[in-house]
Amino acid sequence: MNKVLIAGKPSAGLRTRATTSRRHARILLTMPHLNSAASPYREMMALARNLDRGTFRLTVCGLREQHQPDAEISLRDHGAECFVARFRPTGHTPGSLFAALKDQERIEQAGPFDIQHSLDFSSSPFEAAFARLRSRKYIYNQRNLNEGGSAALLRAKLALADSIITIADHASDFVLRHGAAPQKLKRIYNGIDVEELERVAGPGLPMDRRPPYILVVGQIEPRKRHEDAIHALAILAQRNPQVRLGIAGSLYRADYQHQLERTARNLGIGDRVEFLGSRKDILALMRRSRALLCCSESEVLPWVILEAMAVGLPVVASAIPAHCELLTDGHSGMLIPCGDCAGFASTLELLCSSPSLREDLARCALRNIENKFSIRAMVEQTQIVYEELLRAPQMAAKFSYSEQN
Repeated sequence: MNKVLIAGKPSAGLRTRATTSRRHARILLTMPHLNSAASPYREMMALARNLDRGTFRLTVCGLREQHQPDAEISLRDHGAECFVARFRPTGHTPGSLFAALKDQERIEQAGPFDIQHSLDFSSSPFEAAFARLRSRKYIYNQRNLNEGGSAALLRAKLALADSIITIADHASDFVLRHGAAPQKLKRIYNGIDVEELERVAGPGLPMDRRPPYILVVGQIEPRKRHEDAIHALAILAQRNPQVRLGIAGSLYRADYQHQLERTARNLGIGDRVEFLGSRKDILALMRRSRALLCCSESEVLPWVILEAMAVGLPVVASAIPAHCELLTDGHSGMLIPCGDCAGFASTLELLCSSPSLREDLARCALRNIENKFSIRAMVEQTQIVYEELLRAPQMAAKFSYSEQN
């Protein structure tokens, strides 16, 4: 694997330079939406809550008009402003392009901004190009493997970015294969606030009192391989007639859900598979389940697994790179070859019958979260990236960084 910088803790020098700046560094954080039930809402709120307010001033720009008053109130409570503007076209029509060009002026009026940090999923280089045109440093998080996106557009985005945060090692490998300059890359894991999740999740049932309920979380699309979960349930149900499966996730492909429903009926378990839709109570569902099942064939760093690890729900997952980066088989989770429905079923049967095993896995997983995926580490490492960009020659004069107190 090519060498990629893994951001660490800020040095004393970095902290000194940041605190002796002449003015706040203004950060524009761009988001595809402000939906509190979906990523990247959690990462946004982590930055809003924990960025050094003595150094940085955060403004959030959402791409789409969505009535999310709770999100706006939460942001403002933490000193962050927010507004909606099309920082990139939302379609392929001339009207969509014109609207985005028009909204660039709206973004400029809300500024000026020193750094534009994108948590958007798109491979479009439009946002990066306009940020550079407006003399803003542009940084973005590589949060997916460009599923359904254009490789050519992604390469343009990589070239235009001043810095690229990859949220997993295999995401770093992915962008390097697409031509990213190694010196631009910083690997920063998504962080999770265990105390906040515990508060939101509320009290859960003890392991030995939980019903035989298996939870699947992920939008309804083929790469999630929800059909594997249904086939695994059919095998498990032969030995455990009480077991049920809940699939929570937004409807991305209606035809795929219809196919899943037919599969469940054909296997004689249609009444044991629940399609729960998009839910805001995922953590509460986790507290009442015996295991989280993740059968995906492609992920980067699935937030739902981090959440399960943080709230004490054992995870059974396909052994793809993303899951292997999060879980150690038999220690902090259980890894099964992708597509091995019988393997999923036998592992779930073992977990369903053994509260002590579930408790051991949950305890090890929580320790892994605290050591490797903390919210504090994510925010501190992101601040390092900001500070490095602000020390670039064309930016340093604005902030008069000093090497001494």
